[in-house]
Amino acid sequence: MVAIIHVIDPYDRHQGVLVPFLTPRVLKTATERLTESDPAHFTRFVFSRVFNRDPALRLTAFVEGDALVGHAIASIEYDGVKPWVYISQLTLDPINVGDARDRYINEIDSWAASLQVPTMLLVSPRKDEALAKKHGFTVARVILTRPVGATGSREVA
Repeated sequence: MVAIIHVIDPYDRHQGVLVPFLTPRVLKTATERLTESDPAHFTRFVFSRVFNRDPALRLTAFVEGDALVGHAIASIEYDGVKPWVYISQLTLDPINVGDARDRYINEIDSWAASLQVPTMLLVSPRKDEALAKKHGFTVARVILTRPVGATGSREVA
């Protein structure tokens, strides 16, 4: 079976039923991967943009049969000079979803190109050389985090 990609419109009678299932997924991913921010606030911010039909944000669901098997969040960001696409979450369940990830990245690439956005930034929880090579990504930076006031190595209990 092939996962179907849906850009979520919460007011659509078919896609809207996915919102209650997407919300905990977005929150869980934010809790696991966005340790520098408040996951609940991030989730509320994303869904406020979704419900306001913000054209610069795409919440995407991956559906296989009757099962929600993944989600993604992409947004157009802008610093006042140059826009970029930021894929902050791309999470697929650990089952065979075929080429869903590849199709999603290609879809976001087309969306960005239609808006004349020149750069795509994908945040990944791991270094994925196969993904980078297949889609032309390069590692631009590594993000290191620690609590403020922490020094030296952390002791493991």
